[in-house]
Amino acid sequence: MKNYTPVEVKPEGIAVRSPSSADMVYLVKDGKKQWIKNPETLQKLGFDFQKIKNITNQEMTSYETGKPIDLKEKPLEVKKAQDEFDKYNI
Repeated sequence: MKNYTPVEVKPEGIAVRSPSSADMVYLVKDGKKQWIKNPETLQKLGFDFQKIKNITNQEMTSYETGKPIDLKEKPLEVKKAQDEFDKYNI
């Protein structure tokens, strides 16, 4: 009996990687791939690192590239407010 790791498929897409992407994991949804920039984001999206689907380089390059996903980044409004605060409170 072959031992394998089940792949998670969610309504939001699937987490994949290929030999050419090395440790970079992508969310694939609706024909687009988006780089998931860190493990925290992968977890917040609800994926298990152990259940990422391995695909071929050819399949990976067949997807259009979208914007990277980073749920650790501050929202733009918060970052802008923090920048203004830092500028005036040296």
